[in-house]
Amino acid sequence: MVGLIIKDMMNLKKQILIYVFFIIFYGIFSFANGNDQLFWFAIIIIGIMTPITSIAFDERVKWDKFALTMPIKRKDLVLSKYILSYMTVLLSILVYLIYLLVLGRTIDQKLLFTTGGIVAICILYQSIFLPIIFKFGTEKGRIIFFIGCAVPYILVYLTNKTNFLKAPSQELIDFLPVIVSVGTVIISILSIMISNKIYNKKDF
Repeated sequence: MVGLIIKDMMNLKKQILIYVFFIIFYGIFSFANGNDQLFWFAIIIIGIMTPITSIAFDERVKWDKFALTMPIKRKDLVLSKYILSYMTVLLSILVYLIYLLVLGRTIDQKLLFTTGGIVAICILYQSIFLPIIFKFGTEKGRIIFFIGCAVPYILVYLTNKTNFLKAPSQELIDFLPVIVSVGTVIISILSIMISNKIYNKKDF
């Protein structure tokens, strides 16, 4: 398992410069506009695109076909992509916190709540799209991914325009971290199970 993750990190080392540029660009842009949400967007995109890029590399060199000739379990190949994605999210969040500290922001409860929300969104997107990538491959999966990314923003826009949803009660807000945490874990487990089922049926 560790070897698979190291292999993915070695393959992605050329992408690191692109991600660093991406983060710096959105960091400067967010600072200039006084809008941290732009930086959140960069973190979420990087967190989702990293495992997809890793799978694309594997498809290009027919890695899965070669790996399955060795004593490597299919579930380990799937799980390694999820672990890579979680590591990317944690690293991105660390960069985000450093960015805020550089700006002189205080890391208070509200900020930690926001950070937890970003983590949950990243993992939710990963949990939805990784099974799709395993099923359809990276080419079709990327198209579905970009369409899927637009859906939440459209829903938020329509909700703000129509006031369709009422403001949540204070009791729900207080209990929200527990709901989000438990929901994220459950969705992640289900996603891994679905991806394993899809991958076990694939022929290489």
